[in-house]
Amino acid sequence: MTAVNTEVDARYFCSAAAERPELWQKLARRQFIHSTLGKGRICGVDLVNNSIPKIHVQLGSKEATLTPKILENGSYTLLLPVSLAKICGVVPSKGREPKIDPSPKTPTDVAIAIPIVKLRCVACKQYGGPGLILSNGDFYHTQCYESLLASKVKLESTLRSLPYCSASSLVQWVSRTFNTLGYQVYVSTAKKQELAKVKIRAIWDFWPTYPPDWEDRRQDALNSSWYCEFCHSFQDLHVHHSDPLSKGGSNESDNLIVLCSVCHLKEHGVKSFDNSRGSRKSKFESAVEKIQSAIEARRSLSFTYSKFKEPDERRNISPLRIESFPHQRKNGETTCVVGFCHTRNANRVFSIKRMSRINIK
Repeated sequence: MTAVNTEVDARYFCSAAAERPELWQKLARRQFIHSTLGKGRICGVDLVNNSIPKIHVQLGSKEATLTPKILENGSYTLLLPVSLAKICGVVPSKGREPKIDPSPKTPTDVAIAIPIVKLRCVACKQYGGPGLILSNGDFYHTQCYESLLASKVKLESTLRSLPYCSASSLVQWVSRTFNTLGYQVYVSTAKKQELAKVKIRAIWDFWPTYPPDWEDRRQDALNSSWYCEFCHSFQDLHVHHSDPLSKGGSNESDNLIVLCSVCHLKEHGVKSFDNSRGSRKSKFESAVEKIQSAIEARRSLSFTYSKFKEPDERRNISPLRIESFPHQRKNGETTCVVGFCHTRNANRVFSIKRMSRINIK
């Protein structure tokens, strides 16, 4: 008789295996589902010190090694026999879908019962409060950001008023030689100004749209590469985001390439550029704002979700939090929303750049 398998969130299995390490061996030859990459199979499990296993998986033609930490990121669902699901504390409902026992009566109760993780401001390192989310999933308080800008302007003004600004000035040379108090103030102020610039630039690196220092970044890219990287033309050069801003791409130099106007138009698939696009919100920024509003108001979201080589699906979720997860096929991270999916009756992770037609219900 064939055993009946049920879907189990990998995090529940990891919690059970933390107390019973022998459960790891039961994963061998089991199937799993990744939220974006589809189905795969666990080839084997290597136990290290009988507590920290390495899990070898096969996904299509690719092989990889997972750890419990990777499994716990919310992207993996294990297909386990009902008997093993019960050991993990998950009881199958209607023979297929798992749910935690005891479970609340309605899906809405499930979403409310799970604590919302507050985001940490990248500037002040404090949790919670009003603010905005960057394209990499980081969060900043509006007040902290404005304070940083004001501090930078004030420090720049102070430096300009000091007689030590010119590296060739006699005053600076003498002061530096004898390490006078005035020169120490200058050095201290310059360090504070540089620190403020670094913090602000770190925020602008992942600005959801064109950052305030976009012209400087564009000029730096043009200075470093003075021809089109596709056709090697020298005329009418533009700066292009490899990963588009609309899909959560960054403004870091690694994501900027130089293209001629012809190649740039082909890359975007348009006949001309809208000159006002830099002043508009990107698709990613608008999506994050809607998700944030739904989380704060404790309302559900409906959206169309696109998967690789799969038809688009309409999903309805109760969003819990926004979080970044490592890319599965390349370096870096992708920003996702974690929520209770009413379609699957389970917690799921959705990449924001794959979401469209988002509505708050």
